[in-house]
Amino acid sequence: MPARSLECRQAMATLMVGDTGDAAAVGRARQHARICPNCSELVDASTTSDDVLERALNDRLGPPLWLRVALVVVATIQIALALPWLLGYAPYGTFGEATKSHLTRDGALGLIVGSVGLLVALRPRFVLAGLVTTVIAAAAGLLTGLIDHHDHEVATSFEIIHFLVLGILVLLVLIFGTRSKVKLNAPNRPQRLRNVT
Repeated sequence: MPARSLECRQAMATLMVGDTGDAAAVGRARQHARICPNCSELVDASTTSDDVLERALNDRLGPPLWLRVALVVVATIQIALALPWLLGYAPYGTFGEATKSHLTRDGALGLIVGSVGLLVALRPRFVLAGLVTTVIAAAAGLLTGLIDHHDHEVATSFEIIHFLVLGILVLLVLIFGTRSKVKLNAPNRPQRLRNVT
């Protein structure tokens, strides 16, 4: 973990807690927030609502960078394979034979899963929606793949490539497990009431 990231995390944690009794630590955290461009935009509470600030802090203090980078790599490979499939073409000699209808369907589902992976890597707060979407797309791909395999429209060796979807799903689960849940002044925070008139 880079020293800058650790410094940002410590400063944000100190500023979120507020009055810790250690005035020097709070002063150092405020000084860091004034200097660091990433942190300075997050701690301007005078112009930002608590909800927006909480979302920004959760994104900033989100999953480890290696997890996000791994998700970008796997999702990019998935999209690179899915785009030609969407047109019914398998240019990379992908492991086995498949009909154009199977390739097109796999391309559409692969494009969805790859795009979800990139979205969650960039904005981890969407991980739950990404998980649901990926599970639905994977289930649809599995069901139609079994039907196509039964009808001899796809070789078993071709279906091995779909382990990329499983990889994306595992990475999404890991990101879901590491997500932060920052609440600013949660115990003393007044309840916001919606006006429903």
